[in-house]
Amino acid sequence: MPLLHRALSFVRNIFEHKRVEQDLCDEIACHLELLVDAGINNGLNETEARRKALLELGGIEQVKEQVREARAAYFFDTLLHDFHQALSSLLKTPSFSATALVTLALAFSASILVFCVAQAGCTSP
Repeated sequence: MPLLHRALSFVRNIFEHKRVEQDLCDEIACHLELLVDAGINNGLNETEARRKALLELGGIEQVKEQVREARAAYFFDTLLHDFHQALSSLLKTPSFSATALVTLALAFSASILVFCVAQAGCTSP
């Protein structure tokens, strides 16, 4: 796929997420209806044709997930989703958030102090 097309696809997947999802749902529904119509044309009644079409398709949600994984912005989209979940859970528990922040600050400070002391000891004549 050309680089420009991939870049435009990436931008569309990020900024028009709801529209892209709706297009995906519409496309899968259309494909399912085409499979049902083919089954009816082969002599099956509508219920059996729909059942056979769903089995042939392999599950609507599974197909959606496979298409999402193939998108250009899948990694970025899941990263944003994970970041949003982490931030919301940290905001729900402010005491844990404060404790984690203080622990990280102390750990960074201690490691910086150790490296500064080690660097000062190595450069002394």
